[in-house]
Amino acid sequence: MRIKHGDLCLTFGYNTAIFNTMQRLRRIPNVINMDGIEWSRTRWGSIKQAILWANRIGCVVGNHLIADHPCIEEYLVKQAKPSKISTITYGVHGVDDAPV
Repeated sequence: MRIKHGDLCLTFGYNTAIFNTMQRLRRIPNVINMDGIEWSRTRWGSIKQAILWANRIGCVVGNHLIADHPCIEEYLVKQAKPSKISTITYGVHGVDDAPV
């Protein structure tokens, strides 16, 4: 693979973060949207939880991490430097009153 100046990898979700070590080794900047703490949910079963837990390596190999909620940012700060994390929340304001 040939690396060009300006290459950037944008990874949506950390479920494949173990493979992002390739970009890190090749010095390709990688921004990872760390979309939650799925590894902590028992609904996945122990094998899937273990795979998700191992993929927390994204906190190390990602050049910058995106959190989609302030609670995710709080978790990530325990894993990586705060300067490496941005929070981009999404959603809408509640509708309290609207014309019929």
